[in-house]
Amino acid sequence: MSWAKHFLAFWGWYLGVGPLLRLLREPRELAIAYHTIGDTYDKYAHINISFETFKDHINYLKKRGYSFHTFSEVAKSSLGKRAYIYFDDGFRAVYELVLPYLREEQIRATLFVTTEYIDNTSAAEYLRWEDIKKMTDVFEIGSHGAHHVKLNKIGIDEAEREMRTSKEIIEYNLGISVGAFSYPKGRSSDELEVLAHKLGYAVTTAYRQFNKVRPDPEDPVTLFKWKILL
Repeated sequence: MSWAKHFLAFWGWYLGVGPLLRLLREPRELAIAYHTIGDTYDKYAHINISFETFKDHINYLKKRGYSFHTFSEVAKSSLGKRAYIYFDDGFRAVYELVLPYLREEQIRATLFVTTEYIDNTSAAEYLRWEDIKKMTDVFEIGSHGAHHVKLNKIGIDEAEREMRTSKEIIEYNLGISVGAFSYPKGRSSDELEVLAHKLGYAVTTAYRQFNKVRPDPEDPVTLFKWKILL
C-alpha cells in the first residue's frame, strides 16, 4: 500500500490536482508534529524523520509564505499564514541537529517534554535539563505530560496530576512559565481541554484552528504537501 500511496501522491500533485487544491484550501494555521530527527535508535524508526527531509519541509513552508511561531503566539493577530513546528517527548537529537539549524534559519518552534524522560540516566536518547536551558532562545518549552500516558484513558483526577505535575517540574527546573500542552498520543477530549485551561495552559495541540500534520518517516515531500491540504 505504501508504494501505491506514494505513486498517487506524486502523480496527483504533478498532474495539477494538488496545486489546484492548494489554491482553494491552503490552511492559514498549520501545526506540524515531529518527534526525533536523523539517525537515532532503531526502536524509534517509526517516528524518526531524516534531517534532509525535515529541511525540505521547512523550505517548502518558507516558499509558501508561512511564518514560524511558538504555541504561545497563537493568540497574536497576523494577516499571513502561520506554521507551528513542534517536537514531542524530548529527544536529544532535537538539541544536536534541529536546534543549530533553526537557530541559523531564525525559526522558532515549540518543544514539549515528557518530564519522566528528562535527566533519565538509563535513557541516553533523551535530553537533560541543562540541555533544555540552552534551547530557550529558539524553543518555547511546553508540557507533554509526566509519564506519556493517554489522558483520555485514565481518570480525570489522574489526568490532572499528569498535567499539573509536569508543568510544575518544568517551571521549577527552567524558571519559566509553561503555557502550552501537547496531548500524549494526541488523545484529548473536551473535558481535558477544560482541565488544561484550569491548570493554566493557554493553548494545547487540540486547538481547533490548527490544521494538524504529522509527517511519517517514509513520506516523500509530495505526500507532505498533500497532508497539509487534506
